[in-house]
Amino acid sequence: MLSKCNVVTDNTRKELISHGTIQFPLACYSDDLHESEIPWHWHDEFEIIFCVSGKAIVNVAQNKITLKRNEAIFINSRAIHSLEKSFGEINSLVFNSKIISGTSESFFNHNLIFPFLRDSGFSFCKMRHEILWQRRCVNFAKIIWNKVKTESSEFQNDCRYLLTKIFHILIANCKLKDSSKNDNAFSLIQNERVKKIILFIEKNYSSEIKLEQIAAFAAVSKSVVLRDFKSVLKTSPLQYVKKIRIEKSCRMLSYTDEKISSIASECGFNDMSYFSKSFKEQTGKTPEEYRKQR
Repeated sequence: MLSKCNVVTDNTRKELISHGTIQFPLACYSDDLHESEIPWHWHDEFEIIFCVSGKAIVNVAQNKITLKRNEAIFINSRAIHSLEKSFGEINSLVFNSKIISGTSESFFNHNLIFPFLRDSGFSFCKMRHEILWQRRCVNFAKIIWNKVKTESSEFQNDCRYLLTKIFHILIANCKLKDSSKNDNAFSLIQNERVKKIILFIEKNYSSEIKLEQIAAFAAVSKSVVLRDFKSVLKTSPLQYVKKIRIEKSCRMLSYTDEKISSIASECGFNDMSYFSKSFKEQTGKTPEEYRKQR
């Protein structure tokens, strides 16, 4: 049940891969961030990422978090996040709330899961080794990861119990609120607006995209679009467009035999020299070198 995280998303950057099985909706992953980044995405599941070596740089909504060895981060359901390339290795757990809650009417759903789902302004909790309750959560997460990896005897029961312990600790120490009744609503609006803009970009990346078009689609001003993108994704809309185009071209170079000039055109680059320059800036290789390696 151990694998490398391979993020596949829809047009809103929602992850499409199911984690675990219907009977046991939890999966564990291991990634070397020196090899590649993990792009922006979101999912309905909760996630716990812990740093095994080096350091990991995690972007969650408007925040950049650096994890050192033995530190971890809990990421709330539906929070948009990514991991940057760095000299670090991570292990992660991705799991559906049903593994804890069972039915929607249960005590566990009402007291452990719903408070996190209700507070959409709560995106993450960084867990350090120096703080006792956070260290306990990290240690429990590591035990779960190892049990899933080895599929030890009765690992499903043990993992559910330990996840419940983690949520008990988080509930006791995190100040969760009702997003509809506080200032976190603004953060929620920003995140949802950025997801909407991402949908527009994903559908139109092969054509010319201007800031005015993005603003019109989102029904806000250009300044609001720039502010929201800078706040949530730490980049500009047009830089994000270029990044998506390069991502799409990477896939086509890896899995098709199309001419590089055709791929550039299909991915929204009308100037071949600009495509080659942009591609090398993002990947460190020319399109020809990238295709040959893949």
